[in-house]
Amino acid sequence: MSAVIVVVPSSYFATSAKTGMYRIENVPAGEYTLKIFHERATEKTLAALERRVTVAGDQDLGAARISETGYLELGHKTKFGKEYPAVPAENGPYSGKK
Repeated sequence: MSAVIVVVPSSYFATSAKTGMYRIENVPAGEYTLKIFHERATEKTLAALERRVTVAGDQDLGAARISETGYLELGHKTKFGKEYPAVPAENGPYSGKK
């Protein structure tokens, strides 16, 4: 089980649907920085997706694609957030094999 909490200093944000589509309602006209977040994307991948946008009404900003080659590999850890031991614990069943 995992969870991701993202805090943003703005009321203009969205969470994408399963399709990847999102909509940000009632954004006043002006210039903004559009930032995208994905829990497994590298900082370099996300920085490449960041862009300045000018909002002049209801508009489509186009697609943003996050490459799977830029993902961080997240290894599985114990329920305590520790690496599994290489050798079994004294009375444990863990074999140390992956």
